[in-house]
Amino acid sequence: MSDVTASTVQEWILFLEANEFSFNEELHNLRSEKKRIECLPFDGVSKKHGWFLTYCDVSAGEWNLAHPFGYVDSYAPLVRAFPSGETFHLLVPKNDLSRIESIVGTDASEDLIWFIDSIEASNQEARIDEGKDFEFLSGYDFRFFDVDFQAADDRTSPPYFPRAYLLENNSVVSMVKATHVTKNSVEVYIETVPRLRDKGLGAWLLERVRARIRLMKKRMIYVVSSHNFPSLRVAEKLGLARMQILSRIAFTKAL
Repeated sequence: MSDVTASTVQEWILFLEANEFSFNEELHNLRSEKKRIECLPFDGVSKKHGWFLTYCDVSAGEWNLAHPFGYVDSYAPLVRAFPSGETFHLLVPKNDLSRIESIVGTDASEDLIWFIDSIEASNQEARIDEGKDFEFLSGYDFRFFDVDFQAADDRTSPPYFPRAYLLENNSVVSMVKATHVTKNSVEVYIETVPRLRDKGLGAWLLERVRARIRLMKKRMIYVVSSHNFPSLRVAEKLGLARMQILSRIAFTKAL
């Protein structure tokens, strides 16, 4: 985008920082330069409507993403200006879904729910009774690491962010790791092997990672598909609050 200047990118950053929790992934990737981020139109922030496009490694199974802002009647027609021949997964607020579906001619595949640690809870020191864990952890080994996960926009904070594992016979069976880090938030990802789901392992790990995030004076974000019932139960068990729901629609502009 030849019209994009350093001051334009700074405008994007200021907008994303003002909407940090809702656009945590875009902010992390733009500031850290982990992935290519563009605003469509490039002056969308000043116009108060548009899309933030995230370009990912589709050859590795990742999805290009498109996340709108502003009024739907202003941003919806802009899908016609998307790059031709590339598939983007539109992340659209539920209230705007019918308008977008009518334009792209495709129904949403799922809803994605952003959960966040409540501000009251995140300001409290987490207290975990490790004494209750002895029987629960029988047969598992717990590993906790502070990983160098420095966010480019957060150089005043300790550059270490948590990941945690449970191992069975030296093989990882459950894990929690940080994926996106901004000034006030850490988004986490959970994975547990299918045969051990619904046993509380993921929730147990996530509670410990959350305690570490709270010590860093940040709020934990956890994004869950509406189809992922075990993860929804984890979020409910930890008392996380629903922050936003975005519907995902795959869209490819014709060549």
